[in-house]
Amino acid sequence: MAALPATQGEGGLVAKPDGLPRLEHPRVVIDPETRGTVAYGDGGRVLAHHVSTSFFLPSNLERDTAIRIEPLAGHIGDTVADVDPVDAFEDEAVIEGVY
Repeated sequence: MAALPATQGEGGLVAKPDGLPRLEHPRVVIDPETRGTVAYGDGGRVLAHHVSTSFFLPSNLERDTAIRIEPLAGHIGDTVADVDPVDAFEDEAVIEGVY
């Protein structure tokens, strides 16, 4: 199944919807200090849940920040925009690359 395309949203944000109809990566954007969900339009860390027939990894704190956008119709995970890597993860510098 092909991934859903990124779309240009309001204010020039590039929105990336979840991967439904496969329930693999429902996402939320959280405040890294409080671990609470941020309001739509605010930024924070991406928290993803990978749930499939072959893998179960709930509440996985990603090494990315993003702006939280309301889900598209028919989708359950937040849409995210302006995704960027964090500078450090658990006090270690993040090195971008293929892994």
